[in-house]
Amino acid sequence: MSWQTQWLLEPIKDAIDGLAQTGRGGKGTLVVLAAGNSGNMIKANSTEASIASAVVVGAMNSSGMPASFSDFGKSVSAWMPGYSARGIARNNAYSGFGGTSYAAAYGTGMIALLLAAEPELTASKVKQKLAQVSGLMLDNQSK
Repeated sequence: MSWQTQWLLEPIKDAIDGLAQTGRGGKGTLVVLAAGNSGNMIKANSTEASIASAVVVGAMNSSGMPASFSDFGKSVSAWMPGYSARGIARNNAYSGFGGTSYAAAYGTGMIALLLAAEPELTASKVKQKLAQVSGLMLDNQSK
């Protein structure tokens, strides 16, 4: 998911919490959220990116460090590339796409690869492995 709304936070949190606990036959379904591109700390109960049971993905810069624009905080589960990737645009041109939306898509792909290799993994184990792959030994509280 790559959107935020404070108005629907409670029902979305309830749905994500339920999926994380009971989805995939009790192993937990992983819901991936983009951290946000404001460069702010994610405060508790502020947006969907504050939901602890979700996989919240922050953006890394090309040096492998948290990008200055990426939101950050305790709820960030992983850091993935968020720097501009080239994509095809209109009239045979190329365009850049980046940010935490890109990082969340990248993280979703990583989760798919992890589950393809080890489908028995629980959601918490997948989050653990994703954090390791992304180098989340960083202090999540600051950039």
